[in-house]
Amino acid sequence: MVLFALLVGMIGFVLWYVVDRRAKNRAALPGNPAERGVSGTNTGPAAAGSGAPVAGKTVPPATPPKKD
Repeated sequence: MVLFALLVGMIGFVLWYVVDRRAKNRAALPGNPAERGVSGTNTGPAAAGSGAPVAGKTVPPATPPKKD
């Protein structure tokens, strides 16, 4: 009976912790992007056309097609 009470208490604590962390993370989303470390511009390697992998695919460099 004691082990069952400990199990129920542990499950309750884990559920409370997960719900609390999700609420804190969602509350931080609409805030200042600088607080989250997100810039407002897309300056990553994919934006520069460097051929960096994006979501498992390789983006080719942005070069105009050659005409012969």
